[in-house]
Amino acid sequence: MKKFYFIIICLFSFVLPVLATPTTYERNENNHYGVNKKWSINDNNLEKILKTPYVNADERIYDFANILDYQTINSLNLLIEDFEKETGFTFVFISTNNYYVNDIDHENYAVDFYDYNDFGINDDHYSGVLLYRNATSLSPYYALYTFGDAQLYFDNQRINEILDSVYNDFILKNYSQGIDTIFKKLNSYYDKGIDSRLKDSYINDMGHLVYKEPFNIPWILAFIIASFITSLFICWNISKQKMVIKAKDAKDYLYKPSINFSFREDKFINSHTTSHHINTSSSRGSGGSRIGSSGGGHGGGGRRG
Repeated sequence: MKKFYFIIICLFSFVLPVLATPTTYERNENNHYGVNKKWSINDNNLEKILKTPYVNADERIYDFANILDYQTINSLNLLIEDFEKETGFTFVFISTNNYYVNDIDHENYAVDFYDYNDFGINDDHYSGVLLYRNATSLSPYYALYTFGDAQLYFDNQRINEILDSVYNDFILKNYSQGIDTIFKKLNSYYDKGIDSRLKDSYINDMGHLVYKEPFNIPWILAFIIASFITSLFICWNISKQKMVIKAKDAKDYLYKPSINFSFREDKFINSHTTSHHINTSSSRGSGGSRIGSSGGGHGGGGRRG
């Protein structure tokens, strides 16, 4: 009998943490629908707010799809703790089993989850990173989204490189190895600092990545200066030519002993034209925020699989 109870206790100790579903709360007008960030609540986004799970933002892992085992959860918690201490950015993991037809629906769900909960609330720009996994067999998807200052360190080009590197892991549901790779690359990019392409960029009050205005050449001033220099050059050449004896007839320019006449006949036989196709492709963006339903900015992207 004691052995039986021991087995039951072990099952409760190791199985329940894996199967436990994150706690969600009710959104209502009395608590401002659970939105404590600066976003305006209006008819355009209220429905989306009400559809977004309201959670305790002190937690970091929301495995609604129950895809992580107990060991992976413990490892992920440690990775998140180290990442947040090193960068100051909040890190959130969320998994779902939602069916979406369009890729943008995945993004909208994940971004709303970050924006309408208190993630990054202690940072002026709500800076953070969200790892999203939709594990449904009908429309599997995984993504990394960046918020606030995290957009400067993990621009879209870097995010795309990270997503490509863990494609096989997520396809094969090897989440432990895939997550470990993601954190290694995030930490490596953070150590490298902001990419040179974004050195002059900044995050505005709404969390949008803003490029510094490019230098505009003062064309009118440049034209005036160029015209002045050209005029000086012409006047100088004219003054030099005044000392040269001018020729009056065309024959004065001709040195007859130097002239030899020859005749040549060209026969056109055929023609041959060659051509080649130049392949063009658009490169992935290196930054620039997209706007969520909250009005806040975010970066990043995702993959089917």
